[in-house]
Amino acid sequence: MSTDLSTARLLAHLLMPTREVKELCSLKPERAPALVRACQRNKIPLLSLAVRDPFFTPLLSSEVFQRAREEERQRWVAWREEYLQVSHAWAQAGIRAVLIKSVGIAPSFPYRSDNIDVLVSLEDAPLAREILLDEGYVELKNVEEPHKFLFRKFHEGTSVSAIHLHEFVGWGTGFLDDRVVLAKARRPEDDPDLLIPSAEEGLLITMAHAFYEDKEVKLGDLWKVVHLLREELDWERIFQQAERWGWREGLEASIWLWAELERWLYGEHSFPKEVVARARREVPGWSRRCLDERLSAQPSFPWRIGFFFSKRHYYAKIWRDKTISWGQKALDALRHSWAGVERRLPFRWQRPMLISLSGVDGSGKTSLVQGLRGALQECDLAAEVIWCRGASSPLTDALIRLVKPLLPRRQGLDVQGGSREAKVIRKSFWLQHPLLRWGWILLTLADAFLTCWPKICWALLRGRIVLADRYIYDVLVELAALVDRVQVAESWPAKLALWLFPQPHIAYLLDVSPEEALARKPEEYLPFLERQVFVYHRLAVPWDMRLVNAEEELVEVQDRLTHEVLISYYAPGEALQDVAEPMEG
Repeated sequence: MSTDLSTARLLAHLLMPTREVKELCSLKPERAPALVRACQRNKIPLLSLAVRDPFFTPLLSSEVFQRAREEERQRWVAWREEYLQVSHAWAQAGIRAVLIKSVGIAPSFPYRSDNIDVLVSLEDAPLAREILLDEGYVELKNVEEPHKFLFRKFHEGTSVSAIHLHEFVGWGTGFLDDRVVLAKARRPEDDPDLLIPSAEEGLLITMAHAFYEDKEVKLGDLWKVVHLLREELDWERIFQQAERWGWREGLEASIWLWAELERWLYGEHSFPKEVVARARREVPGWSRRCLDERLSAQPSFPWRIGFFFSKRHYYAKIWRDKTISWGQKALDALRHSWAGVERRLPFRWQRPMLISLSGVDGSGKTSLVQGLRGALQECDLAAEVIWCRGASSPLTDALIRLVKPLLPRRQGLDVQGGSREAKVIRKSFWLQHPLLRWGWILLTLADAFLTCWPKICWALLRGRIVLADRYIYDVLVELAALVDRVQVAESWPAKLALWLFPQPHIAYLLDVSPEEALARKPEEYLPFLERQVFVYHRLAVPWDMRLVNAEEELVEVQDRLTHEVLISYYAPGEALQDVAEPMEG
């Protein structure tokens, strides 16, 4: 949702209350929710808004602003704490790391970014990545770009830190001299634990990212540049870097654009007049005409840069880049083009994977599966949850109602009770009869096959990660526990079912004592839980199940499973040996 000009001018006055804003409208309390949303959409940090002007009291004192600001503060504190742990480990290893999206507006930590973008040298990058893995991060290889690696750390199925490790400053191709960015990095006054780019590099990074990568100028981008323009900038060095890396025309268009957008808000711009005049004079004619046409209309924010306009500048940048060979130019252009096509495909390329979670009711299967699905979705991986339980479909329910009046009775047998105990006792009694037992086994397995097998196979064929909340193992264990014969789970129908169902990449057995399961779910029946636990332990090894001590805190189990599943997905064949020890029950 875009922000209209009148709202943008209110925010412009909020960002810089000492500057006069053109045609400023009044601020009414009912506008507070829309203003907060506009700040968030335009990446304006609420924590940076420490304004005492009474004009802004309706906004700053509103409940919606205070709540959003506190949420932002909590996220900032958590992300900064996680980052400092990694930063200190890097510093001990002699690695210099620069937060390339920060320009020193307090607080300097870039908490409004989707990721923490960090530049390290090409030589230090392998060690930096190794340290991130040691710190419990997972490398998301499905969203990597050349010389850029995304790492996430999870807690309770939610990402608590996302570090985008850059070996260069670029988007598909390099835009700056990375050695200069690292060498000239400075420590911000409000947070000396950090390193941020110099003013010149900060301006180049902000403009290039908005112009070429985001293809839109947010109010936050405009504010960053205006903040940097307060310093004495070396404009010759700025233009020389853009010239060498092939995007001087894009820089000139950006300077003109930023100046005009600032003028729309404040009536004047902060750039040196000669710099803007030079940019307007030297920008290509086609680019000047396009910008003139677009800027003749009243802007809204974020101000969108036309797709073809941006792409024409991007391919021109690759063509003119003096730092790469012709072969590299062709590769960068091809890779960038394919990335754009891939983002617009109606499907995604993804390796399928099947994870099953088994265990008695009360072991935490559903909670852990939901946490895993949330973590996978944050990694931009498509995941589906499938619940697998035999004899639970409408068809089997109808057959049971039809046959139930014909079943044998005995004195004291509760044939109508709905409690778990009553159901288990009467089923166990009926299944003592061989004909009924084998009929029930075949019906249950056929029902599980018809209801679960097609869903699982179809999801795997489409490249999904399938999280099975209960699997064929649980169906067999429940059957064996009902008749109190472990041999049922080893019979020929059981072997046929195991052969027909896909073998999970990882099969987890959530191990809890019957007493603990009963404490978590008092409606369960203790003898039935005891029989199930016995069968699980008997068959866990033949079924190649990984035992998980599910009596620990659910949060700890969730974090270990999330880390193992993601590592196993991104590095198949390696991760299970790496993290097997803490997972043993």
